[in-house]
Amino acid sequence: MSETLLVIISILLFLMLLLIVFFIITFFIKKRTHHSILKLHPYLGRMRYLLEKIGPEFRQYWFDHDTDGKPFSRYDFQSVMFLAKYRSEILGFGSKRDFEASGYYIANTLFPILTEELSVNLTQEREGKK
Repeated sequence: MSETLLVIISILLFLMLLLIVFFIITFFIKKRTHHSILKLHPYLGRMRYLLEKIGPEFRQYWFDHDTDGKPFSRYDFQSVMFLAKYRSEILGFGSKRDFEASGYYIANTLFPILTEELSVNLTQEREGKK
């Protein structure tokens, strides 16, 4: 009888210790204000960032590569997110895609042409087939 009571008490003490550690970790995580995901959902946020960190190993064998994906690739998404979060003075420019390949008819530009700059030459005559 005393052995079972000792086992039950030790299990309860272990569970209470785990619960105290859980609340201490949650308290220190809630004090953070840098990432809202880590503040609002501390354990799910940690799991998200851990999966982002080991994501390249998964994508190497099982999932799409960094240049695959629709409507845009992971590489494009990461470059836009990095520029939006950390580098507000830099404009995103460039791509890993081959725009010289067949199928691309519009060239990329950092700044689009204004409507006033567009012009059509209507004076030039063309010979048509008769």
